[in-house]
Amino acid sequence: IGARYYYSINKRIKNSKSANNFHNNYFALTINDVVKYSNPETPNMPREWMFEPYFEFSWGVQRRLGKMGYINMGPTIRFDKTSFVFGVNLMIGLGLGFK
Repeated sequence: IGARYYYSINKRIKNSKSANNFHNNYFALTINDVVKYSNPETPNMPREWMFEPYFEFSWGVQRRLGKMGYINMGPTIRFDKTSFVFGVNLMIGLGLGFK
């Protein structure tokens, strides 16, 4: 579950640039693995539901890649109750649209 804030969209509109079509910068906050099913270490252990969420804060750049693709990249900070992890997010995707 997450949310993005595209902070440069008003500036792009004001400068008559594209403000849609996978082309913006953003800040994001997501929560992941809120509830998951445990994997027992031995066959005799019971499986159970666990609540172990972690949060990610990221800054990202999203750009078009040709007519149907996009690239999403930027640094992230992941944290949970015991650790902080710094990383880089890189995602290349394909968007399909139908009229």
